[in-house]
Amino acid sequence: MPRMSWKNSRNRVVEPNTYHVVVHSWKDYVSANKNDCIIFDYEIIGPEGNEEIGATLSDFFALTDKAQWRLATFVNTCGIAVAEQPDMDTSSENFKRILSACVGRKLWITVSKGPKPDGAMGNKVVDYLPDDDQEPADSVEEVPDFIKNRNKKQEGPF
Repeated sequence: MPRMSWKNSRNRVVEPNTYHVVVHSWKDYVSANKNDCIIFDYEIIGPEGNEEIGATLSDFFALTDKAQWRLATFVNTCGIAVAEQPDMDTSSENFKRILSACVGRKLWITVSKGPKPDGAMGNKVVDYLPDDDQEPADSVEEVPDFIKNRNKKQEGPF
């Protein structure tokens, strides 16, 4: 039977600190002000002996021109070399492959604690630091055309 960890509540607020985390997942999200966003979920795995180990945190990235630097910093800190990638649409398969390459990667995040716009207490990730013990990520290659087109109906004699 699976075990329940009460540390996994999305509403749980952790103390301000720098935590060692592993990237669990990501998903698309539309904010209340209708901006496209990405949410990454992390699991705290350190530092060793920390009472917050096992807790999950979410990090919100608005896909706006002013906020692009933050997502780029996060992806680079995960060890994903994107400097040589061309500009791309955030709904493209290549963009999603880059985000998916972050899943399972480890990094250090600095978390603050304070009131959210609704007045409730919450956490915010304010800095990203690389995990120097982690191997570099495999490079993320552009999706080949034959994969991009596999779901499109091919026209031909058959």
